[in-house]
Amino acid sequence: MVATTAADQDAPIDFKSDGKTWQLSIPGITDVTIEGVTGAGSQNVWLDNVGHPFSQRLAAAKATSSHYKDHALAFENSGRNGHFSAIKWSNA
Repeated sequence: MVATTAADQDAPIDFKSDGKTWQLSIPGITDVTIEGVTGAGSQNVWLDNVGHPFSQRLAAAKATSSHYKDHALAFENSGRNGHFSAIKWSNA
C-alpha cells in the first residue's frame, strides 16, 4: 500500500555487469555494487524457489558498496546481503 507518492524526475541510469560483479549508478541518488557468492566449482550460489516478485531463482551476493539517498530516504547497506537474477518482464 502506498501512502505518499514522491515527485517524478529524469535521471541517467548506468548499469554494468562483469562476471560475478554487478553495478548500478544513478548519479546523486544511488550507487550499488554487489558480488556473487562463489560456491562449489567456482560457480555462483543460487537460491531456488524463493518468493520474490521478479524471479523464483536468485544468486546469493554481497553488497560491497550500497548507498541510496532520495526523497527524504537514506539507506546504507554496504557489506550486507544482495542478490541478482534475470527478470522475466511481461504485460500479462
